[in-house]
Amino acid sequence: MAGGSGDAVVIVRELERVRNEQRKEREAGTAQLKDEIRLIKKELARAEAEKAEATRNREVVEREVRRRAEATELSGLLSGQENSVGSRVKHYRSMCPVCAVM
Repeated sequence: MAGGSGDAVVIVRELERVRNEQRKEREAGTAQLKDEIRLIKKELARAEAEKAEATRNREVVEREVRRRAEATELSGLLSGQENSVGSRVKHYRSMCPVCAVM
């Protein structure tokens, strides 16, 4: 029986070794997955920041386009009114109280 218990000890030690190897492999795999998740989250945050910036830039451009369109419309260019030097001088004189007298 002494030989049988020696074989059992060898088998138990081998099973423990295999179990420890598997545990280390799982831990390494888990650590690798955690690193990949961390990188993906970082990339997602960067992409969301770029998207937010693009949205802000688009809103700024849209406001500027609307402002310019309104200014063009108010200046009479779209309605076919002539924007000659004479009309500009009249416009500037109307803005300046001293020039308006002249």
